[in-house]
Amino acid sequence: MLTVSNIKKTFYSKEERQDVLKNISFSLPDKGMYFIVGKSGSGKSTLLNLIGGLDTPDSGSIEFNGLQLEKLSPKELSSYRARSIGFVFQESNLFDDLSVEDNLTIPVDRKISKAEIESILKRFDLFGLEKQKVNTLSGGEKQRVAIMRAVLKNPEMILCDEPTGSLDEENSKNIFTILKKLSKEKLVIVVSHDRKSAEDFGDGIIEIKDGVINLNNELKDTYDNKENNKKQLKISFRKQLKIAFSLMKKRPLRLVLMFLICIISFSMIGVSVSVTGLSPAETIVKEMYKDNNRLLFLYDFNHVYEEKSTAIKDKDIVSLKEKGVPVGDDPLVFYDTFYYSLSPYSECDYIAHGLEINEDRLANLGLTLLAGSLPKEGNEVVITDYFFDQFKKYGVYTYDNMNDDDLSKKVTTIDSYDDIIGKNITFRGRLKVTGVIGTNYDKNVYEAKLDDKQLGRKTTQYKIEKFLFLSKEYQNYIQQYNSYSENLDLRSGIIIKLTGDFKRDVSIIQSIDDQYIDFLNFANTEKRYFCSFSNEQVEGVYYFNRSFQPNFKLILIPISILLILLAVVMISIYLSGLLSEKQKMVGLLQSIGVNKKTIISIFSISAIIVSVISIAISFLAQYLSFLGINSYLISNFYLNSNAYGFYWYTIFILIGISIASILIGIVVPTIKLYKKKSVDLIRE
Repeated sequence: MLTVSNIKKTFYSKEERQDVLKNISFSLPDKGMYFIVGKSGSGKSTLLNLIGGLDTPDSGSIEFNGLQLEKLSPKELSSYRARSIGFVFQESNLFDDLSVEDNLTIPVDRKISKAEIESILKRFDLFGLEKQKVNTLSGGEKQRVAIMRAVLKNPEMILCDEPTGSLDEENSKNIFTILKKLSKEKLVIVVSHDRKSAEDFGDGIIEIKDGVINLNNELKDTYDNKENNKKQLKISFRKQLKIAFSLMKKRPLRLVLMFLICIISFSMIGVSVSVTGLSPAETIVKEMYKDNNRLLFLYDFNHVYEEKSTAIKDKDIVSLKEKGVPVGDDPLVFYDTFYYSLSPYSECDYIAHGLEINEDRLANLGLTLLAGSLPKEGNEVVITDYFFDQFKKYGVYTYDNMNDDDLSKKVTTIDSYDDIIGKNITFRGRLKVTGVIGTNYDKNVYEAKLDDKQLGRKTTQYKIEKFLFLSKEYQNYIQQYNSYSENLDLRSGIIIKLTGDFKRDVSIIQSIDDQYIDFLNFANTEKRYFCSFSNEQVEGVYYFNRSFQPNFKLILIPISILLILLAVVMISIYLSGLLSEKQKMVGLLQSIGVNKKTIISIFSISAIIVSVISIAISFLAQYLSFLGINSYLISNFYLNSNAYGFYWYTIFILIGISIASILIGIVVPTIKLYKKKSVDLIRE
């Protein structure tokens, strides 16, 4: 039962005050068709909106089936509209870009069978049009869809505001006939200017004139239906998605522009994060891992290149250990022997260093003896698997029944370990090979690089496989022979073996870099030590990061910040504009009982779609950017593989930007809109 008691409603403008409703009181039963008639501006639609919970009275009360509307919260009013009220507006107020079927099912939170849809379409003479978009229908067809929507919703009361105002006489009669049938089961209230139709179809007429009515029905007993107050209309995600996509079809040029700006912004942000986020130490460790290398060679370059002894001291070893650098107890590990050819392929086959070897050091360095034995005395040496493979491919210079003073060389063909073990190879005289050590070097990397002699040299010179492994006796001899100083301290360098733990190894690089090492600048006298990594391309990218990263940061970080702000502003402007243009849709959603949360969700889905597409395309753009950057680095710094790629946390940065955009562009304007009365939104 509907009870209206002493309702007053006044509208104010700059010029005047208008008392639209003055102490309106009446009651209506649970069933029947009742008309509200009167002149234009008499307050008919205002009264209907008050009954439907789209507006609130200045005073008085409206009670329907035990619910006093003026006491309901906004959430409870949404529930009231969702469960108890079915609206039929003059302009139909349908979702024009959606199909007839979608329009019928959106306000209904129960599953509707195909048979039920077909049945009601036949009942309203619209069978076969369920997949047709509403914007292609005639005015009469749209009104029938609006009535069907109300019927499927199965409300307790149907409110119709000029449902035939834009229809011809025949269509008007058909609509009123349909509503009359519905009134046998529920209360139907119709606002109409058509007095004749009211007399023909109505069970009663409420005429408003000068803000008062001439009808006052007897009140009937009410019943408690407060449980309806707790029920909420739930629109499925699929339906929300359809509405969101329909919103995005509006203003396509503005949408494309926003996509372009967002894609450019997100792409630049991702590239900036990757390029500026990779530290030199991380670069070194990553590249060394790719190259299957775990060794760093730290030595005092002044000890080699100047006529003075400044070898590594005990205190330096202690300091490194205190910093967590894994320095071995025996720091006397290598000495530079300069570059002397062993093979006809002399451009790349040279000895980088000589290293004293024994059983313990063999194990500590992770090496294996493939054939023969370790050197024990004199000029005995062990070669690596790398040298063996190069000798096998190109041959090796050996002494063949010649005197030690004879520097003539002959090329010997090598096919097996036995062909080289026991042979004397040319290096500052005669070196006797006693065995072959396995270093697990990557043959594929070398074979690809060695075709270019210069490139081969640069990519192989600081590898453990480029060492000759010497006896202690011969190591001492070589050191004295190659030094400019007669008073040479034998502790010329140390080997630092990485742990295999990325974070730990990065920390090791950073700790020795901060205090001890000048990695590339030999003219730097502040840091005494020089550190060789796996090869020159590692040092090259390290130099690139050290030299160019600061400049990149100065340029890219401010640009990225501006782009972030631009992306936020663009998404916000687009979505705010979209929301402003769709105020009527917001009002329509409210009229069918959709709550604030769901309305925000629908518009936010549009924003999320834009963000997801922009992020996806931006990652493609980032990929293409990385291809260019990495190609440049590989060509100019001799990298084995790509230095830059995606950082996993970039996705969270872009998601954060998108969320900020949604909050600014959707949530705030939606909340402001929701403060407006539903009836005002529908009018706008």
